[in-house]
Amino acid sequence: MIGETVRRHRVALATASALAAGSALASIALITQIGAIAGGAVAGTVQAALWPAAAALVAMLALSGAAQTFQAHFGAAVISELRSQLCARFMALDYARLMSNRERIAGALVVDVTRIAQMLLVLPQAFFNALVAVFCLSYLAWLSWPLLLVLAGFVLASIACALAILRRTEDFFARIRDEEDQLFRHFRAIAEAKKELTMNAARAAHFSDRVLGRAIRDNEASLRAANRWLGYTEVWNMAIVYAAILSVAYIGRAHLGQDAALVARFVIASLFLIGPVSGLIAAIRQLVAGMASVRHLRALGPTFSGATAIAAVDPARFDGWSRISFRQVEYRYPGDAGEFRFGPMDLELQRGEMVFVTGGNGSGKSTLSLLLTGMLAPSGGEVRVDGRALASEELGDFRQLFTAVFADYWLFDDLLDRRGHSPPQAQVDALLRKLGLDRKVSASGGRLSTLELSQGQRKRLALTQGYVEDSDVYLFDEWAADQDVEFRRCFYQELLPELKAAGKTLVVITHDDRYFGVADRVVRLEYGQVAADAAAG
Repeated sequence: MIGETVRRHRVALATASALAAGSALASIALITQIGAIAGGAVAGTVQAALWPAAAALVAMLALSGAAQTFQAHFGAAVISELRSQLCARFMALDYARLMSNRERIAGALVVDVTRIAQMLLVLPQAFFNALVAVFCLSYLAWLSWPLLLVLAGFVLASIACALAILRRTEDFFARIRDEEDQLFRHFRAIAEAKKELTMNAARAAHFSDRVLGRAIRDNEASLRAANRWLGYTEVWNMAIVYAAILSVAYIGRAHLGQDAALVARFVIASLFLIGPVSGLIAAIRQLVAGMASVRHLRALGPTFSGATAIAAVDPARFDGWSRISFRQVEYRYPGDAGEFRFGPMDLELQRGEMVFVTGGNGSGKSTLSLLLTGMLAPSGGEVRVDGRALASEELGDFRQLFTAVFADYWLFDDLLDRRGHSPPQAQVDALLRKLGLDRKVSASGGRLSTLELSQGQRKRLALTQGYVEDSDVYLFDEWAADQDVEFRRCFYQELLPELKAAGKTLVVITHDDRYFGVADRVVRLEYGQVAADAAAG
C-alpha cells in the first residue's frame, strides 16, 4: 500500500529530488567560490569573483524553494491518500475484526500515517544532503587526497556510530508504538466513561494516576530513552566532524607540509559538510519512527486480509423473500475462553411478523441481533433465506434488508434513504412531529440541526432515520428502555403496529412484558439457546 502510494506520486517525488540535486550543485558551486575567494585563488579581482558566488547563491535559493514546494505537495498527498486507503480498508472489515482492533485503527490513522508521511517527506531533503556531501567530498578529493583520507576515517566512524544507535533505537520506537495504542484506548475512556469517573472520585483518581498516568509515564520513559540515544548520535557526530577538521588542519600543516591556503580551503569546505551531515542525522529520527509505523501496519496485515474496499452490494438480491431461518447456528467470540456459547439455535422469522425477543443478561440477545443482521458470520450452522443457505459473499446484500437501532447505536447528523438521497423536507418534518422532536430538532436538506438531546430523544432521532430508510426488517434493541411512560406506550401500541401494517418485519428485544400481547410471537433466550418460542397472548 505504501509502495503503491509512493509510485502514484513519483513525479512529485522525482521532481523534488531533481530540484534538490540542482540545489546541491549550486551549493557546491557556492562553496567552491567561497573557498577560492578565502584562499586567494581567484582569477582576476575579488570583486569579479563575487558575481559567480552570488549567482550560485540565488540558484541555490530558487531551486531549494521549488524543491520544498514539490515536497510539500508530495507529503500532503501521501498523508491524504494513505488515510483514504486505510479508512477504506477499515470500513471493509467485518464487524468482529473491526471491534477487536478499535484502538489500533485510531493509532494507524492518526499516528502511523503521519509518521510514515514524515519519513517519506525527508527523502528529497536527505537526497539533497547526501548529494551535497558527495559533491563536497569530491571537491575535497580534488583539493587534496591525503587530507581527504584523514577526513574519511572520521566520517566512516561517524556512520558506524549512527548505524549502531539506529539499531538500538528501533526497539524503543516499536515499544513506543505499542504504548500509543494503549494510550488511545485510555483517551477514549476519558470521554466515554466521563459520567462514571465524575461520580466516583476514587475511581477517577485511580484511572488518572494508576491507569492513564502510568501509561503516559511508561510512554514518556520510552520516548526519553529513544530520543536520548538519537541525541547522543547528534552529539557524537558533531564531535567527530569537528575532530576531523581539527585533525585535517593539524596533520595537513604539521605532518604533510600542505600549503596554508590549500589547508584553509579544505577546512572551509569541510565545515560546509556539517550542514549535510546534521541533516542526514536528523533524517534518522524520522526514518526510525517511520519504520516503526511501517512494521506496525504490517502487523495489521492479517486484519486487512481480504479487505481492500467496501464490496458493491445488490439491494434487490433478496427482494420478495418470505422466510429467514437459523439452522443449528452457533457462534463463539474470538479469544473468548469463557463458558458462554451461542447456540446451536434453530429459529425462523416469517416476513411481516412481529417477534419479541426476551431473556436475562448474557442470554445471547445481542449476539442474536448481530447474527440476524449479518454483522457476525456464524461459527457453525447456517443462516437461510427461503430455505437456501446464505453464502459469505451474499452477506453484504443480506444486510440491506435491515434497519437496526442497537443498544450502542451511532447517530448521524444527516438523514439518508437507501439510495443515499436526502428525503423530502415534508417527510422529515412529519416524522419529527410524529416522534415529538419538532420543538428540539429541525432539518434542512436532510441535515439535522443538533444531536445534543437526551438519550430517549436521541433514540427517537435514530428511529427517524429508520423510517427514512424504509427497510424490510426493523430490529430494535431495548429501544423503549429510555423513553417516558407515554412514549413507551406509543412505541408499542402505535408505532410498531403501524410499521407491521406497512408490511415491515419487526424484531424487538425487550423486557416490557406488559406489551408482549402486541407481538405475534415471543422468543425467550437462556444461555444462548431458545428456551421458549410461542405465540403471544
